[in-house]
Amino acid sequence: MNAKISENGFFYCGCSMKGVFQPGDFLHVTPVTLTALRLGDIIVFRDPAENKRLKRIAHRIVAIDKNRKISTRGDNNLASDTIDITKDILIGRVDRFERNGKLHCVAYGYRGLFRAYHMRLRLVAYRKLIRLFRLCYAALRNSRFLTLIWNPKLQEISFDTPTGKRIKYLHCGKTVMIKEGRKIILKKRPYDLLVDN
Repeated sequence: MNAKISENGFFYCGCSMKGVFQPGDFLHVTPVTLTALRLGDIIVFRDPAENKRLKRIAHRIVAIDKNRKISTRGDNNLASDTIDITKDILIGRVDRFERNGKLHCVAYGYRGLFRAYHMRLRLVAYRKLIRLFRLCYAALRNSRFLTLIWNPKLQEISFDTPTGKRIKYLHCGKTVMIKEGRKIILKKRPYDLLVDN
């Protein structure tokens, strides 16, 4: 999301445009007017809320209304920015970026919008899958079904510490869970399904 100023452009740092830029990429920015901007362009603008206007943001244009009001959003963000893009805060359009000494072109226009839409779809699907996995995992843990079909040999080592009794569970010589009293300090999945809390 942020870009740090340099002599000929900006060094990108942040994660809102991950997939297009990586932290450390050098963004080549071309100064443009507001009327020259199109849907899908990636622009760099100042954050008007920041003191001294040092914070730069690189995001994609996702909407331009009939009054030329521009809405932007990072490709990895679910919500659009609330900043109104004006000529005072606009720095320019990112045409190329440099990574590891090689120049790369930026997808802009409808091709850029399609790429942003695809990345947003992936992000939403990923979050829904994670939520579904958590529900399934919780149901599996509560049912104790896994203990019927998978029974690895866990070695239990208990010892006394100044804070109380500590139990380590090992599988093939690797620690998979540590319990101190009733508190679980470390747990690795799926072994937490096998050990009673």
